[in-house]
Amino acid sequence: MKNRLDKYFRAWYNFIYKEREEDYCFLGIFRITLGSFILVHFMFFMNDFYLLYAKGGIISYDIMISFSSSTGLNIPLLSDFIIKWTTVSEETSYNIISACYITLSICLICGLFTRISSLFLILLHIAIFNGSQLYSYGVDLFTSIALFYCFIFPTNAQFSLDKKIFRKKGTNPGPYRKILQIHLCIVYVSSGFVKILGQDWRTGEAVWQALHQIRHNITIPLNFV
Repeated sequence: MKNRLDKYFRAWYNFIYKEREEDYCFLGIFRITLGSFILVHFMFFMNDFYLLYAKGGIISYDIMISFSSSTGLNIPLLSDFIIKWTTVSEETSYNIISACYITLSICLICGLFTRISSLFLILLHIAIFNGSQLYSYGVDLFTSIALFYCFIFPTNAQFSLDKKIFRKKGTNPGPYRKILQIHLCIVYVSSGFVKILGQDWRTGEAVWQALHQIRHNITIPLNFV
């Protein structure tokens, strides 16, 4: 019995902690890819940032807040805070928020003050995307999760300015990759169970509705489905 337990323990230990060649660049690539995605994603709508999230924007603040938590962090609250302490205009406060988001994304990509950049990016990302439910979708939630892992993982141990400036020591990236893989498995398995329990997914109606959204019919006619 003891030998069997030892065997299971060694197998589990090797699964989590064994150094693998394919894991070597994981931490650095994870940080750089995440930072690049966040930056590009934000740049696509940066010119319309004020129109989308301002109190007098395309969608009224009262309508926007009705779909979100009244105590949650959001961009109008950050804008009010900046205006209170700096006396700048509302539009300028949104430009300051945009500049901070872009600067923090670049710091994350370069691995400069990585943990601090990740922490403030989490707060800004939650305020911008998760704080405005009408503009939020699944990828924003996954981005928040990835930023959290970027904050707790030693992602500055590879390909970073932190490593050069502060002489950061290398580390085994294997356990961190396994944690992320296990998390993703739990997320998608639980999501699959939820879809199985939903009648719309079992009958195929949910897939039919997704395929018949306007943006899909622009290029590919799907009326035959």
